[in-house]
Amino acid sequence: MKAAVCSEPGADLIIRELPVPEPGAGQLLVQMESCGVCHSDLHLREGDESLPEECYPLVLGHEGIGRVVELGDAIDDAFTLGMRVGLPWIYSTCEICQPCRDAHETLCEAQKVRGLHVHGGFAEYALVDSRFAVAIPTALDSLRSAPLLCAGLTAWS
Repeated sequence: MKAAVCSEPGADLIIRELPVPEPGAGQLLVQMESCGVCHSDLHLREGDESLPEECYPLVLGHEGIGRVVELGDAIDDAFTLGMRVGLPWIYSTCEICQPCRDAHETLCEAQKVRGLHVHGGFAEYALVDSRFAVAIPTALDSLRSAPLLCAGLTAWS
């Protein structure tokens, strides 16, 4: 698959061939339709977040919308092949700490985020943890709606 890769802090994104990821238990493989560019992506590309070098290379992007093309094991009936889903900033959390239990997953110290801990949506395909996948109605345009998965959620919450 083609992906826009940031190889090191401050580097330009370069289109590279990467293997198509395989979904594991609880994961969905999504063929991307669109992905917005968040200011957080720019900070990560620039290295403004003081990330250690071992965090790179990065495939950024956490405002993505695409269609489910493969289901991992242990996926409930809420997700089907061809379904449109959104890929938000949070990839996964522990679900057991106090912030998680209080519905404040963004404060979970064990959270993994898209574009940093796992590859993001600046690629042809991306994985999403089904616990954090968001169903996207067919009436919403992918290009115009993708930023709602970060800026929209941030303003809402």
